[in-house]
Amino acid sequence: MSTQIHSNASRAVAHATATPGRLLAPAFAAAGLLWACGYVALTAPGQAIGEALFAAMAVSVALGGAASVVLGASCGSSAASAGARTGALVGVINLLIVGSLAPRNADGQVEWLMLGVWAAGMLVGCAVLGAIGGVLVPAPRQGSRAWMDPTALFAAVSAALIFGMLVTGGIVTGEESGLAVPDWPNSFGHNMILLPLSAMKADHGVFYEHAHRLSGMLVGLTSIALVIQAFRSGQRAAVRNLAVLAVALVCVQGLLGGLRVTGELTLSQDRAQLAPSTAMAIVHGVNGQVVFAIFCVIAAMTSRAWNQLGAEQVARSTMGTRIPTIGLVVVLLQVTLGAIYRHVQVVNPETLVPSGVKWALHAHLGVALLALAAMVMVGIKAMRDGACVRAVKRAGMSIHALLLIQIVLGTLALVAVMMRKSGSIPAWEVAVTTAHQVCGAAIVAAMALVLAWALRMRRG
Repeated sequence: MSTQIHSNASRAVAHATATPGRLLAPAFAAAGLLWACGYVALTAPGQAIGEALFAAMAVSVALGGAASVVLGASCGSSAASAGARTGALVGVINLLIVGSLAPRNADGQVEWLMLGVWAAGMLVGCAVLGAIGGVLVPAPRQGSRAWMDPTALFAAVSAALIFGMLVTGGIVTGEESGLAVPDWPNSFGHNMILLPLSAMKADHGVFYEHAHRLSGMLVGLTSIALVIQAFRSGQRAAVRNLAVLAVALVCVQGLLGGLRVTGELTLSQDRAQLAPSTAMAIVHGVNGQVVFAIFCVIAAMTSRAWNQLGAEQVARSTMGTRIPTIGLVVVLLQVTLGAIYRHVQVVNPETLVPSGVKWALHAHLGVALLALAAMVMVGIKAMRDGACVRAVKRAGMSIHALLLIQIVLGTLALVAVMMRKSGSIPAWEVAVTTAHQVCGAAIVAAMALVLAWALRMRRG
């Protein structure tokens, strides 16, 4: 009897610890989807499409509430309550952007009382939408097994949000609007989260740059939440330490992005007093891809496949770490050269057409051959020597698929840049160069995953 009581108590404590974790992934995923819909809607896609996207923002919150119930957050409470809590968390996250919608007086100053009303209304509205989503789906049966560990799921959502930030960063670089906002950490003298939406929409370059800054704030909040979840859920020291490292690198990423604009810590808006740093821009771009890879590795390390790896699987694997390590280093060198080529440009004063420095282009193309060979070898090794673990085999297959996609995108990006005849940047050029950049980030993450799994199987 005492054993049964102890077992029931342990399950109750485990459930109390896990339930908040089941809210994090759907709430942050819903917020990310809402932000993405708003981002696209504000790029002037047309009235009908814009209205549909704004409607999708509301649907995103309801989907978050529904997802939290499916994940088991309603156990011990009603579905409406679980959905409302998820929606309220989405509202808290959205406080990062509600300041841009704040009413202002004739002097342009924020009306704080009305801003408070707006914020409260948004919190209530998100809670209601989440509750609606929660009651629209059936709750899981009592005692049913969660299909994914809450920490692993949240780590995967975090990686997806960082991938979104890489997309917005790629658009900023492709549009050559990294210096559209002259100051940092302020934006045109405003607190970053209080820059009026009208100021953002006044110029496309400002919109892309400031939206990227806001997405960085979302990623920062996400990384902090992941650390808290890793410690609360009792993850191993390796996971906790890697999560802390990820937060540190996210903070470094924000600092690099700011210093890329100003060159030094200053609140000045005078461009004549600022010294934008190309070196910081390059490091900022590469570090973002490293951060994405780390979050992907955290997701893998908290997965059931990782934690339930059997001795038989370890014995059957002949995975080594040398080739994956060399492959990852070569790929990182390749993306660094790509970042150098994108940022080190010489502008023709007559045509205003920028052209990359030839040595950077030649180095990027030359090392591409080494990267190709490294990816083929690592992919084959993962599919052959790590085939006993499905996740490793899939990582190897994804490396080869990404390689083919990257070759096509790299060719299109080179053609697009060389075909530009004026200072105006075609939309298709921005699309292919951004896709080429984020595909490179996916390759780095896939190579890092293979190396992580190789280390896991060697440790047994």
